[in-house]
Amino acid sequence: MVTGRLPVYLYSATEKHGSGFLQVHASGGTRIRHRRVWEREYVEVPQSEIARGSERPDFAVGSPCR
Repeated sequence: MVTGRLPVYLYSATEKHGSGFLQVHASGGTRIRHRRVWEREYVEVPQSEIARGSERPDFAVGSPCR
């Protein structure tokens, strides 16, 4: 049984790493995009008009995102 301590070092990331995978349609091979759509009007909504909210059985409440 080892009872000593091992040093652990943390480093912040200085570069973005990753492969940048996209979601594509399985048979068509074209890109799948996710858009923010207002359910009542079926129009795309810009990020500046989006607020946080919670869903309840009878209504939804929201507050502006900051």
